[in-house]
Amino acid sequence: MYKFSFIGSGNMAEALIKGLLQQPGMQPGDVLCCDTDTQRLQLLQERYGNLATSTAALDALQAQVTILSVKPPFIGAVAAEISQGAGPDNLIVSVAAGIPLSYLERQLPGCKIIRAMPNTAALVGAGVTAYTPNAQVSAEERQQVQEFFSGVGLACELPEAQLDVVTALSGGGPAYLCLVAEALSDAGVRLGLPRAAASSLAAQVLAGTGKMIQSSAEHPAVLRENVCSPGGTTIEGVAVLEEHAVRGAFMQAVEAAHTKAQQLGELYESHDR
Repeated sequence: MYKFSFIGSGNMAEALIKGLLQQPGMQPGDVLCCDTDTQRLQLLQERYGNLATSTAALDALQAQVTILSVKPPFIGAVAAEISQGAGPDNLIVSVAAGIPLSYLERQLPGCKIIRAMPNTAALVGAGVTAYTPNAQVSAEERQQVQEFFSGVGLACELPEAQLDVVTALSGGGPAYLCLVAEALSDAGVRLGLPRAAASSLAAQVLAGTGKMIQSSAEHPAVLRENVCSPGGTTIEGVAVLEEHAVRGAFMQAVEAAHTKAQQLGELYESHDR
């Protein structure tokens, strides 16, 4: 039996596979990846060693933990396929955004199911994952999943009602911050820096500021104020950002993503009714 299997081999699956293989004692042969895209499977084998692969989703049920890592529109078809062999012994973790536990339980009756929301920073071991188990998942299995996601960053168990917020905040967060990095880099280039230097500076500013926030007991507002000397350059830049309501735009972006996640959930909640 495999330790972990994946149905779907996209960016999120690859991020989680990479994190798994960095954990002590985990070997490529412990991981099975299932997908109909044989070229993608071959690429993953080239990158990560002798991964087991299959084009049949049902084969994924041979693992202790099965990760559903397909896009939300394909969850129904995949669940229908594996429901032929899934049962109370199977622990299935869905990382599809917006898909509620109730829908997964209807599609996979009797299974132990965990709904999870990781982000793509798992690819570098700095991801964020929140998850919710259903009633069939034991404490030992919850700990197993906690350790799995902790291997690729921060992991925490939350009530399902909060997972749509997690989807909007940390799930979409890398995209928001990549936009910030892109804008900072473009500004540097506009003012005369070489692109490589501007991009490196922007990336390090984001990474360093994140570490500073994590390691400090101070509120981010205090850390911001510490950079803004009276009459200095930074407060001039901050004033422009405030004039353009950047703070509010970020909040509205998270709220819009949250609304979309809720709409997805409602769509699947009403499915089959």
